[in-house]
Amino acid sequence: MTGNGPEPTVERVLRGRGSLPTGPWEVFGEHLVHHEIHYAGRRIELVRGPVATEGYAIRVFRPAGSGTGLGRSSSNDLSPAGLRRAWELAEETARHSVFPATAVELPGGNVSGPGRGPVDPKIRDRPAEALLDFGQWLLNEFPESPNVAPSFGSIRTTYATRSVGNSSGRRGSSVSTLVEFEWAVKATGGPEGTGPGEYWVNRESGRLDPDDLGVDPATWMTRAQDVRRAKPPESGVRRVLFPAEVLRDIVPAVLGYRLSGAAALRGIALAVGSVVASPAVTVVDDPTLPGAVATSACDDEGEAAFPREVVATGTVRGHLVDLVHAAALKVPPTGNGYRPRGTFPPWIRFTNAVAPGPSNLVIRPGDGGDDSELVEATGDGIWLDQLGYAFPDPLAGTYGGEIRIGYRIRGGKVAEPLRGGTVGGRVIAPDGAVSLLGGIRAVGKVPRRNGSFSSPTLLAEGISVAGSRGTGP
Repeated sequence: MTGNGPEPTVERVLRGRGSLPTGPWEVFGEHLVHHEIHYAGRRIELVRGPVATEGYAIRVFRPAGSGTGLGRSSSNDLSPAGLRRAWELAEETARHSVFPATAVELPGGNVSGPGRGPVDPKIRDRPAEALLDFGQWLLNEFPESPNVAPSFGSIRTTYATRSVGNSSGRRGSSVSTLVEFEWAVKATGGPEGTGPGEYWVNRESGRLDPDDLGVDPATWMTRAQDVRRAKPPESGVRRVLFPAEVLRDIVPAVLGYRLSGAAALRGIALAVGSVVASPAVTVVDDPTLPGAVATSACDDEGEAAFPREVVATGTVRGHLVDLVHAAALKVPPTGNGYRPRGTFPPWIRFTNAVAPGPSNLVIRPGDGGDDSELVEATGDGIWLDQLGYAFPDPLAGTYGGEIRIGYRIRGGKVAEPLRGGTVGGRVIAPDGAVSLLGGIRAVGKVPRRNGSFSSPTLLAEGISVAGSRGTGP
């Protein structure tokens, strides 16, 4: 990774440390500049930024009987005393946190080639103005209406400079940008006399761009109006169309973990060679996906990252492994050691431990056609536009959530809107039981990207729907 941001945090940490410790060690650094704007209806409620944060994480690897002591600490204190204490804490925790790996081999040398993370020049050079401009443009896209209008929203940007360094000589840094977008539209009034309806949108991208974020105010207004008149679906086992926005909240959490080195070490990973999905399904871990938020030349441990199939035509091809799990499993690392983003603030990673997992998870497009062709192929079923939180369970491999908005499909055409009731089941089922990915009968040809997930719409059979009445096909 190479970048043109401020001096890499890793270099500041190592220079401040002075003489470097003996034995393997690793440093991960972040310098983050964050801006955000919040709306109440059409009114700007809050503008915040720049919020600058710089922090680092230290890991040391020490012999510990038949295993390795993994010591870690994180801090945003780069003073001499703060750095000294951070290294001391890492050494102290190494004596109490033993991992079942006899030796961890760290990558050496500079990371070759430029970082491939998305960089939006507007976020880098003029983030505050770019947010105001984008927000005003978005509001202008909503026509004045007494019954349908924006309810609330927030747009947040982060410009990140990340760096890695270790005792084997690995050095590298990269820059990237992140956009977190949340918007809601509310419908009220009208002759039907029902309560208000609201439609929420959550998107992530590397660019502050309407197309990248999938901005579509006209559709959002229609969905908000449809929520008001929607009814629960009939209960039964049905064909269901899952768009990428719904799949994003289901598939990565389950498939990403069950294909990871952490699951393999616990003996619960999907076995290589096992059939876990329909032959129509191929899944790729792709750190090169243009515009995606996890795109980078290497992972957070400095290991080079490349696209690789993890499920090919329904069959498991490999696992996602970081350095320490690779050492424990005695397999080569795959460049999948990542620090997940925090929950608060959600744009910081240095405070979190490395875990094996996907970069950008991609379900490859198929020959099922566009969404209108998939609706026609469905015949009778449900278009699932949004679920409430889907509660994906990585251990059980299950999911289930309330239908926030969907549509009945009758005779291959979109019919009345649906709201309420639940959709759920298993995401994967290597034992041959009914599952979402096992029941895929058509894979669309138009991929949609949100954050670090990309997929076309999928048509699945055998999906359990709990609603008002009936059994359905």
